[in-house]
Amino acid sequence: MCEFSFTFAEIMGEKPEAPKSKRVIALSKAQQQGKLLNLEETKYSVDKTCLERASALDFNRFLCIARPQYKYSCGLSSLVSVWNYLFSTISGKTQPVMTQEEALTILGFPPPFSTIRFGPFTGNATLIRWFGMLCKSRGVRGKSGYLFKKYGKHKTGITPSHALSNLCTALSSPNVGVIYHLRNHYDVPIGFHCTPEKPCSAYKGLDESEFPPCISKGTWIFIGDPSRGTQPIRSLRWSFIVKDLTSSPPYFYDARHPEKGQLEFKKSEVPPQDTGKEIPKEDTDKEDTKSEDHESEPSCFDELSEDEDSEKKPKKKKPRNIHCLLYFTSDESLSFSEGI
Repeated sequence: MCEFSFTFAEIMGEKPEAPKSKRVIALSKAQQQGKLLNLEETKYSVDKTCLERASALDFNRFLCIARPQYKYSCGLSSLVSVWNYLFSTISGKTQPVMTQEEALTILGFPPPFSTIRFGPFTGNATLIRWFGMLCKSRGVRGKSGYLFKKYGKHKTGITPSHALSNLCTALSSPNVGVIYHLRNHYDVPIGFHCTPEKPCSAYKGLDESEFPPCISKGTWIFIGDPSRGTQPIRSLRWSFIVKDLTSSPPYFYDARHPEKGQLEFKKSEVPPQDTGKEIPKEDTDKEDTKSEDHESEPSCFDELSEDEDSEKKPKKKKPRNIHCLLYFTSDESLSFSEGI
C-alpha cells in the first residue's frame, strides 16, 4: 500500500511558496533596521580640492630618494633624500643636487663608502646633527626634530591622532620632509591617503574643517625606500605605524614585513640595545638576508637607566623602543612639537 502526503495548498491546486533566499532575508532585515543605502548620501558635488585634501603624493619626494643606497647607509641616504627635497633643483628649489658621496665627504667619511658600517654611530640624534652640518656646508638654514616619539629622551608627548595630523600636514607641505626610523632601517614617508569607510563616499574627499585628518582608520602612509632590495614605494596603515612606534620590549613590529604582525624576542635572544644616547649598535638580526642591501644598523631598542638621577645605587637598565618619526624643514618658524 502506497502512502501519499499532500499539503492543503496542493489539494486546492495552489503552488507552494518558494523558500526565501538568504539574500532576500538579509535585505528584509536590513530594511527593518534601516541599514539600506540612502541614495541621498550619494548625491554630492565632487570637489577636486576636497579630494586633494584626502591624499598627498608629491612625485618630487620620490624623485629625491637616494636609491640605491650604500650597503649600510639607509640613515644617511634617507637624510640626503630629504635634504634634496627641501633645497635642491629636483623639487624646484635653488641648490644643486647633493649626492650621497658629497654628503659623506662633508661629514668627514673617506672612501670607499661601501665598507663603512654606520650602525655603531648612526641614530636619531645623529641624523638631526648631520642635517645641520649639510645645511651649513651649503649656506642654507633648516630645522629638525622629533615629529612623534613615544618613549625615552625627546619623546613628543602627543597622541597618535595628533601625530597623524602633524604628519599629514608635513607631507602636504613643500617645505617639510620626514624620516621614519623602523626596525633595522630608515626610510622616507612621501605621502598619505585617507580611504573613506563607505564606497558611496569614494569621491567625497575631506572638507576644509576635516584637514588635517586625525582619524587613523582608513589612513595609509606611502613610504619611499632607498634600499634596492625592497620595493621603491610601499604603503603602511597608520594604525600599524603607531603599533610599531608604541610597542614595548620584548614585543616589536617589523614595518618591512607587516604581515608578520606582533613579534617577540625569544628568551635566548638579547634585544638590540645601545647606551641610551640614541646611537644604535649593529644588530644581529638575520631578516631580509636575500636583500643585496641588508641594513643592520638602526636597532629596535635602546637601553636606558630606570633612575638616571640616582648616584647611590647601581643604575637599573631596561630596553626601550627608540623608533620614531623625524621631521626636517626649511621653514624655521614651524614647530611640530607644539602642534600646528
